[in-house]
Amino acid sequence: MLLWAALWVPLCPSLSQAQDPDPAPQDDPRGELSAEAGPARPLTLRFEGNVALGEGKLRAAAVDDLADFRRKGHPRAGADDAAFQMEVAYRKEGFAFAAVDYRYQPGALTFVVVEGPRVTLGEIRITGNAAYPTANLLTFFGSRDQRFVRSDIEAGASGLRDYYYGNGYISVTVEKPQYAFSDDRSTVVVSVHIREGTRYFITGVSFGGDLHDEVGDALTAFSPSLEGKPYYPRRKLQLRSAVLEVYGNFGYPDARVQIHDRPGAVAGAVELEVVVESGPRVRIADVVVTRHGKTQAQFIRNRLQLAPGDLYDQQKERASFRQLYRTGLFTEVSLELEETADPGSRNLNVSVVEGPSRELFFEPGWGSYELLRARTGFREKNLFGKGRIARTEVGASVKSTDALVGLTDPWFLQTRVTADFPLAYRRRIEPSFTREESSASALFSRKLGGSFTATAGYVYSATRLLDVQVAPDENDAANSYGLGSLKGQLTFDNRDDLFFPSRGQRHFLSVEFVSPVLGGDIGFTRYTGGARWFLPLTGTTTVGVRYATGFILPSPQEVGVPLGERFFNGGQSTVRSFRESELGPQDASGEPLGGLAHNTVNLELRQRVFGRFGASLFLDYGNVSPNRGRSERNLPPYTSRDQVVSDTFAQYFQDFQPGVGFGLQYLLPVGPARADFAFNPAARVDEGQRRFVWHFSLGMAF
Repeated sequence: MLLWAALWVPLCPSLSQAQDPDPAPQDDPRGELSAEAGPARPLTLRFEGNVALGEGKLRAAAVDDLADFRRKGHPRAGADDAAFQMEVAYRKEGFAFAAVDYRYQPGALTFVVVEGPRVTLGEIRITGNAAYPTANLLTFFGSRDQRFVRSDIEAGASGLRDYYYGNGYISVTVEKPQYAFSDDRSTVVVSVHIREGTRYFITGVSFGGDLHDEVGDALTAFSPSLEGKPYYPRRKLQLRSAVLEVYGNFGYPDARVQIHDRPGAVAGAVELEVVVESGPRVRIADVVVTRHGKTQAQFIRNRLQLAPGDLYDQQKERASFRQLYRTGLFTEVSLELEETADPGSRNLNVSVVEGPSRELFFEPGWGSYELLRARTGFREKNLFGKGRIARTEVGASVKSTDALVGLTDPWFLQTRVTADFPLAYRRRIEPSFTREESSASALFSRKLGGSFTATAGYVYSATRLLDVQVAPDENDAANSYGLGSLKGQLTFDNRDDLFFPSRGQRHFLSVEFVSPVLGGDIGFTRYTGGARWFLPLTGTTTVGVRYATGFILPSPQEVGVPLGERFFNGGQSTVRSFRESELGPQDASGEPLGGLAHNTVNLELRQRVFGRFGASLFLDYGNVSPNRGRSERNLPPYTSRDQVVSDTFAQYFQDFQPGVGFGLQYLLPVGPARADFAFNPAARVDEGQRRFVWHFSLGMAF
């Protein structure tokens, strides 16, 4: 980044003088800085005396105050604030004695810096501590032998105070840090003295007032959970909230709780006495829905866990609130109890305000194989006011076109099951054929506990393979066929980010059963699985690991499966030292054949460099099985399923091909734009394999 010696900023009137409201310009020792906003005119910023911090950093430190010159004029207060922020920037770099002043001449504002020495933190001496070792307390001040930042030392002293307080030392005093600088002011010794005082702890919890049988077990659990714990006044607030929640969950929304602390039998011992006024036990008389938008009232009632006649439950009220917000339809949600003539009954008033439900989108992109691509579509997220999602999408690239119309019901038949019914068409040019497919699906999914999701469904597709380049003796199935299949999948996903995860895992297992009895022409069973791990090394560095595999078992009466259903490997998201589908067996003319099994292993070190930029180093490893086509081995075509399965399993973990390289990423809202350079150290050049491959795409490889 280039740094300029001067920054021209237009000035405009708006800000009055913050101090010295009527200065005489001739009396202003810093120059003719106006107290009042004046007409806009150019201003040059200059810096003198700065060595450790460049002009760019100083401008960045005071960017808001310098911007005020453009918007509000140029009062002295603005220059004072900018100089102060520059001093703060120096303090954070260890220049404890830095001073920034300024002088003003017509058309120019010069900041004058006296840096002074950079101060090193030599030693921190803690005295007065008896309860905790000094080594433990020093951790509040960060690492040793670092630059001295006074604000960090004061924050460490505050952290010490909070630590003692949270452990029951409610009268602790941590004195203000004392600083002893060396003669040349290059190092400092910090002294912090602690007066610990008495440690207070809870010896028991007793209850009085309205103690109903239904809350008895929940209340008796508090005493053992608190006995022996450090006491501090906030404990009473925490206990009060917990007791109110117990009563609220058992139908007492008006409960009142008072907590008194009493001295115990020994020094520091505290007894807590809880007195409860429960108020009446309440049932829901009616649910009154006030909506601002088209959402049907019954849809809102179906999201609630409280209905007329139910005993009030605070936990269910909160769950109802969360359920309404999770629909994504509302910008405001309010649930309130309203009194009725009967003290034991309340109306539950539910009020919601809808957000926009219609969305037009356009998503441009680029892929190393499909090249320029784009997708556009329309979504209605609240069809007929029932929370259903209707969507239409159209996509195109240099190598493909596709269209989709779909309906999604996130609460199918008023259950927690999400149902999706898409109709799709896609045409894509593959390296050795063109695939044209029309499909209709009915897919059902449900979130389970622990980040698990289960999916099952039926898919029917009609497929045509056009412009097939593969030799006939290597294509042992029809090029036009229908598939009827049942599919089930279990997924675990706890990643912290879908586009650029830094921690978490994603694993899945899937089985797809294809059979003529389901409406198609051929049969096979496809098994796939994969695992991804993301492990943070530092705040900006992550290791990503992926393993993916799959196997297709033809039905007993089939010799193989069509080209369009086989596994292919190589490309921007698998083994990056190959172009699309080029890893694996080929026919005599070098066309990819695919296979009945595959393995892909990826290891990637990802680093956030600065801002939205990232970089990565990667190792890819993968194969396709069978590893060689029949013609490559001078063998006749397969005549039985057993031959196919035998070859596939025998070569399942053979003939892996590597890829090593580096990548650059720029994080966009829709995912990172990525450029990867990959090298194949074991390239078979005589078979047409490339040693180097570039990939450009959107999204990470995994």
